[in-house]
Amino acid sequence: MTKQDVKGIINEMMPIIIEKVSKALSYETDYIKKLKTIGELAKMFRVSKVTIHAWINEGNIEPAWTTPGGRSYYDPRDFNIRKAKLFNKAYNACN
Repeated sequence: MTKQDVKGIINEMMPIIIEKVSKALSYETDYIKKLKTIGELAKMFRVSKVTIHAWINEGNIEPAWTTPGGRSYYDPRDFNIRKAKLFNKAYNACN
């Protein structure tokens, strides 16, 4: 295979590669935009930030993404968040 053959193959494949990479990046960007901070979760679930921190410490919530700087973002669709909210409601109803 000559250098010219390789260049031809690369030129043929490049549009496909670019399309696939663009799709993957678009999906990842859309996903990241849906992630929430602790404050946003607290507002969404109408609980305090202290409650969200308690859920995190209890292992009911795990970050979906953490930045290199250490800031964590959470996926509100995570089943464990809903489960934690239900347990919290049940606990509060009993007290």
